[in-house]
Amino acid sequence: MPLPRFLAHAAWACVVLALSSPAFAQAPAAAPGAELPRARIAIDETLTTPVALLTERRSATGVPLAARLRVSIDALRDAATIDAIDTRATTLLARDVSLWVVVESPIPAAADLEAWSTAVNALITRLRTRVAWLEISFVGPGEPRLAAFALKRASVDLHSASPGARLLAGGIATGDAAWLERVYAEEVASYVDGLAVPSGTSADVAIAAISKHDAGALVASTGAPIRQWTDIVDAELARLDAGIALTSYEGGLEYLRRGVAALEGVGDLLGGDVVKLDVAAASLTLTPSSVSTTLVYDTTRFGTALVYSRRPGAPGPPADALDVAITLRAGGSPSVRDPYTGQRRPPISTSRDPATSRVTVRVPLRDEPYILDFGDGLAHAVSERSDVTGRTELSVAEIIARHQQARAADDRALERHVVLARMEQHFRPTTTDPGFDVVTENRFFADRAGVEWEELSFSVNGTKWGSDRPAFPLLQPEKVLSPPLDLRLDADYRY
Repeated sequence: MPLPRFLAHAAWACVVLALSSPAFAQAPAAAPGAELPRARIAIDETLTTPVALLTERRSATGVPLAARLRVSIDALRDAATIDAIDTRATTLLARDVSLWVVVESPIPAAADLEAWSTAVNALITRLRTRVAWLEISFVGPGEPRLAAFALKRASVDLHSASPGARLLAGGIATGDAAWLERVYAEEVASYVDGLAVPSGTSADVAIAAISKHDAGALVASTGAPIRQWTDIVDAELARLDAGIALTSYEGGLEYLRRGVAALEGVGDLLGGDVVKLDVAAASLTLTPSSVSTTLVYDTTRFGTALVYSRRPGAPGPPADALDVAITLRAGGSPSVRDPYTGQRRPPISTSRDPATSRVTVRVPLRDEPYILDFGDGLAHAVSERSDVTGRTELSVAEIIARHQQARAADDRALERHVVLARMEQHFRPTTTDPGFDVVTENRFFADRAGVEWEELSFSVNGTKWGSDRPAFPLLQPEKVLSPPLDLRLDADYRY
């Protein structure tokens, strides 16, 4: 019985997943959960030049550290390199040091994207939840569209294996406003968690791009050179004002060791719960006004602090004291802290107007920064607190990105699988013609090497055919339409 050479409708009747056969066993799934990385300070190293500080015993009250381990994309293609990274990761995590891996790479050409993605994914598959940050640091110029696609591929692979990890886009191009604009135009905001700006490149461009396209993303500063141990303290205090969430340093071992040890005295200002305050909102006034200041608030301790110093090149003779006036709801006992030694001293004078909650403090002033703690913290007085949360609407790009990540996680969890599928196809030449109802029972085999399809039975209008069944087209909708949730180089759809 000949069949019409047209196709009117096809529908899947049922899909059954069968994993009982030992030959199609389930692989171990990625660990659930998505904890945020703790460290906000990293030390740069490579596999050939590991930094001993990172594996030394440190004080339990020291600031959390991360290792920023740099490796080239070419080196990743060697299995021995991934083995070495795995070993280093195990050593670092044993010392409670977070891992920040940097893949240094040119922007891949279109023909090289698949091989590039395979190399990066091999690293991700080995490290899984042990990597806290993965930075793709692009070396040299390149097509922003290709860079965006490479970042998307890396993001889907990373977040499917380690939901708590963060993907950063790095390299000198992060200082190019036009380049960043073209990359974000490819809808990477739903994939990239932040930008990593190399030392010597202004972070202002990256901060502006983040503010415009992805306000929830972070900005990191990388490879800051340390020439004296005090440089780390100075840089960390400056980071509070600049809005940098994460910083990596490189320099002499002794300078790094002493500088990291000194940060223990200002560790309360380096956590993620410390936010910069608007000076005008706090009614802060300074006399003299020609000083450099950063006003911050600890949302956990409920304490206010002012980082201040003489402003370089300020006109007039240098002042030795600073008068600070601020409105604080809670009273306290202000103190002045030396960030380099951690030592505290009382202010020169202090007064408070209970009627207006106006606090006036006179403190010493110098070229190096001091920290004025206003002593208004209520950590020991508050017995209960409330957290207010809300929901935001997901954009189409975010839905697509999360779907791709979920599907990639499934692909990681299942090495191979078998699906039994019943396919019904109904043909109606006219509204009065009974037409043809074609039903096939099928077995679908899939693994990471490819897909195979076996037809188990074939029937037309309830009559089963054997091996002599008529020729019939196999419906493959993906050959007709490209599903919009697939990750493709060309975004040939818009919403």
